[in-house]
Order: sequence, then structure tokens, then C-alpha cells
Amino acid sequence: MTLATYSTQHPTPTATEKPLNGGPNQEAVSLFFQMIEERIVPSKVTMVSVMKERDVYAWTAVIGATAMEGNGEGALDLFNEMLGQEIKPDEVVFTGVLTACSHGGLVEKGKHIFNSMKEQGIIPHIVHYGCIVDLLGEQAY
Repeated sequence: MTLATYSTQHPTPTATEKPLNGGPNQEAVSLFFQMIEERIVPSKVTMVSVMKERDVYAWTAVIGATAMEGNGEGALDLFNEMLGQEIKPDEVVFTGVLTACSHGGLVEKGKHIFNSMKEQGIIPHIVHYGCIVDLLGEQAY
């Protein structure tokens, strides 16, 4: 993605839109918005490097953001990195990863991840099944 495309699709947030209400990740969020203001396109490397607390919630945010950017492979890389750090995924991170697979056309990988949910002790919910329906719909085209 070029900087011009990124800037067009992602206008710089206004001060009132910036979620700087404190908390352990305030510095990371501040740095992220500074990067946007300076028109630096954040990558998975920059996103992971600014995470101070690498818990399932931080990973979920980064994976979800990467998925929404349409970078399915990047989101899967982050998911695998999270698993490599022995962070147990929850239902929400699986939604982000399945969304990434759907948006990225990664049908076989998405089906594998969906089937691995039970191995992780996660029972699929309606949202996960919805992601699989979207994923299989992508396969039809």
C-alpha cells in the first residue's frame, strides 16, 4: 500500500478521536497516532514493537487492525507470533484471524484455524460461523 493510498483511506484522527484516556498502552497509542500524523504507514513490525503489554488483548487489537487493512497474511503472521509467545487465544482474537482470512481470500488457512479453535479450548460462536460463511463465499468466486 502506498502512502497516498493509506492517507486517503485513513484520515488523521482529530484530537477528540484519539483514545488517550490513560492505561498501560497510552504511550503506544500516542506513538501510533504520531506515526499517522507524520504519514508513516505502520507495519506489523512497528505495531508489535510499540506494544508494552503483550497480552491477548494487545495482540487482538494488532491482529484485528491488520485484518481490517486487508493484510490477511500479516494478521496470520502476528497470530502465529502470538502463539509462539505462548499467549492463549480467546474468542475475539479468533474472530480477527478468521476475518483476516476472509478478507485475504485465505480459505484453506481459515478453515484450518476454525478447526483448531476446539484444540485451543474455544467453542465457536455465531460470529465465527459467520466468518466461515464469508470465507467460503469468497471461495465460490
